[in-house]
Amino acid sequence: HIVYEPASASLSVEKAKLLIKIAQAKMDFSRFRLDIAVKPESEEWMQPRIDALNDLLLKMNIPAPGFRLYQADSSDLMTQWIGENDFLKIGLRDRLQR
Repeated sequence: HIVYEPASASLSVEKAKLLIKIAQAKMDFSRFRLDIAVKPESEEWMQPRIDALNDLLLKMNIPAPGFRLYQADSSDLMTQWIGENDFLKIGLRDRLQR
């Protein structure tokens, strides 16, 4: 389970390592982009959490075209997620398909 620390924009070290493993594994499949939709627990933490995830992935040398971070909403076109909890939705999107 990838969850945030209480009242924080950061993931625990253990959870951050799990997310990095997922992102690094995706790099073997350059045709796909890792989509991470951050669920709006509160507006106060939404953008800081997106920014923290972005910084984490870039710091771990995950190329920016290989992932997309955004606020989850009901109009999201992606219907299949490989993982979802109260905080995040994680999926893979084929860049060759619209």
